[in-house]
Amino acid sequence: MILMKPHKTRLGYRHAAGGLAILLTGLAVLLGGGQVDARRLLPTEESSQRKTAKVPIPGTIDATEGLTIHETLIVNGLVRKALVHLPNHYNPDEKRPLLIVLHGARLSGWIAEAATGFDKIANEEGFIVAYPDATHQQWDDGRSPADNPSYGVDDVGFMARLIDYIDWKYHIETSQVYVAGYSSGGMLAQKMGMELGGKLSAIAEVASSLPIPQLQLQKTPARPLSVLMIN
Repeated sequence: MILMKPHKTRLGYRHAAGGLAILLTGLAVLLGGGQVDARRLLPTEESSQRKTAKVPIPGTIDATEGLTIHETLIVNGLVRKALVHLPNHYNPDEKRPLLIVLHGARLSGWIAEAATGFDKIANEEGFIVAYPDATHQQWDDGRSPADNPSYGVDDVGFMARLIDYIDWKYHIETSQVYVAGYSSGGMLAQKMGMELGGKLSAIAEVASSLPIPQLQLQKTPARPLSVLMIN
C-alpha cells in the first residue's frame, strides 16, 4: 500500500492519492488485455490524428469528448511527437494536473490513448493527458544496446522538454505531474523517477522492472517520490 499526503491546488483538485488512483484505473485496462486489443486500433495513416493547433479558445472544446491535439517538438535534432488531450471545459487561465502515459514496445501514443481510456477520466477529473511516441516504437528505457534499438536516445530529456512545452502552451500545475507506463514505458517511468524526480509527483508502471544497467547506477530521485508497481 502506498500512502500519500493529501494536498490541494488553488483549483481544488482532490489530492495526490486521488491522482494515483486515476493512474490505476487506466493501467488496469492494459492488465486486462488492452495491449492485444489496441493492436487492432492502429491508424492507417497519420491524417487520422489531429494536427498541431493553436491553444483553443475557452468554450470551443467539445463539452463531452474534450480535444486531442497532435504536437511535434525537435529534441536533440530528432523530431518527437506526442498527442495532448485537453479535457472538456479546458480554460488556459486555469492550471491543471498533467499525466504522461508511456506506451509499451511496438505500440504508439495513439494506441495508448485508444486503449487506456484516460481521455474519459481526464474529462471527468479535469486534467491534461500526454501520449508521447518513442523512436523505433521503443523507449531508451535503461536496457543495454543489444536489447534496445533506441539505446542512446535521450528520452528523459524529451520528457523534460515535453513537460515544459505543455506548461508553456497549455498551463499545468507543475506540482502535479504524473507518469504512467506499460512494459518499456514502465521502465522509462522508473528511469524518469530517478533522473527527473524533481519534476514529478508520482510514477506508476505495469508489467515492467528496473533494468540491471539502471540498478547498477544506484541513482536516487531528487526528492521523495511515490511509486506504484503492478507486475
